[in-house]
Amino acid sequence: MMTVQTSKDISSFIQDLMSPRGSSNVSPETVLLSLPDLQKRGFVITHMEAARLDDEGMQTPDFEYAVLGLSKNGDDDWDSHHDVGRITKLVIHRLEQAIESPMEYVFKVWVVDYKDILT
Repeated sequence: MMTVQTSKDISSFIQDLMSPRGSSNVSPETVLLSLPDLQKRGFVITHMEAARLDDEGMQTPDFEYAVLGLSKNGDDDWDSHHDVGRITKLVIHRLEQAIESPMEYVFKVWVVDYKDILT
């Protein structure tokens, strides 16, 4: 699983996050700790896939902690994709929920330049 510790690591991490495939598996703690660096560089997380890990390392998709922009039924997920502050708040909330869960989670994450959301 990827960790981000140095400036070189964050630059590499951002390239990974910007790819069409998104990031490699990353812990919710790593994503949360990377947010200030991403914001300083003008990036915002727009999508996250979450997977729960079982005792053998098998991954099961978990939509409870994902941010996909698919829901229009009163969930913040859909509307947040057009507001940098709202999407960031939602991402932080979902990551904190995953961290507090007794289960272990990994995430795939995608970012865009925050100016792309505003246009």
